[in-house]
Amino acid sequence: DFLCISLLKGFVQLRYNLGDRTITLQSLQQVPTAGHRWHLLQAGRVGNEGYLQLDATSASQAARPGRRALDTRTEFFVGGVSSPPLVHPLAAGGGPSGFSGCLREGRFCRSRVSFFIAEFVGGSYIKYRDPLYPRRDLRHSRISLNFSTSQAEGLLAWMGEGQDEDDDFLAIGLAEGRLKVVVNLGERISVPLADRQQPTCSDRRWHVVTVLQNQTCIKVFLDEELVVFEDIDPRRTYTALNYGGVCYLGGFELGRKVSEVTRGLFHKDFVGKVKDVVLFQDSRKIQLMKAEGFNVHSGN
Repeated sequence: DFLCISLLKGFVQLRYNLGDRTITLQSLQQVPTAGHRWHLLQAGRVGNEGYLQLDATSASQAARPGRRALDTRTEFFVGGVSSPPLVHPLAAGGGPSGFSGCLREGRFCRSRVSFFIAEFVGGSYIKYRDPLYPRRDLRHSRISLNFSTSQAEGLLAWMGEGQDEDDDFLAIGLAEGRLKVVVNLGERISVPLADRQQPTCSDRRWHVVTVLQNQTCIKVFLDEELVVFEDIDPRRTYTALNYGGVCYLGGFELGRKVSEVTRGLFHKDFVGKVKDVVLFQDSRKIQLMKAEGFNVHSGN
């Protein structure tokens, strides 16, 4: 089951499936993109009867025999999803892409939606301890997050304890404005993964990055495009990411410099904003502002 609101060729679409078929409603007019004005959108369903109202015009789908309940138990996503490749094309009218624009005053089932963003201002860090670590399949790990920055250098995320040079880790950061991913599954062999052809990310825009580890095969998605696909050890000497259940965001504790802990792989703390951090296939995002940390502000 799913419910999705999207823009497709300038038209707003509501798509939902209650378990038997996908129903699609589309706005009667296109959304003008040149005027930079706000639009009021109301969309939803009562049973299997759907409605879509954009400003002063509306479309509806009459009730019909069939299922009437939306059976979803996960959080919902706004502006994009944590792993676009897992979204079926029918759910978004084709290959899904993230929304570029502004949203405000969101409401869902009469409840106001809050957007949680962690802002790192320098000398900042978040240390998240994964309570599900003992049950994780460490041969198949995943991390996804959104970030925005104007800085060309910075450590975004470090999955690993970072206490010893033998520790496994998966790291994401920026180097010369471009995304850089480094993975170490053992033997002190750190493999940097980067595509010099990719555009810079230090442009103050929001970017989404997803890193998938399938034993020794690493896939990196940037803004929903596959930018790296590499087998870092075809011999399969080590296949598990033993990260100790610890994930750092933005940097490390006071007295632990990024350049020293990462042994020169990254040089600076991250300065910018981070949101929508998801580990593995978890349905819930990490509650950034509730985790251990220092000098991290609630952004907007």
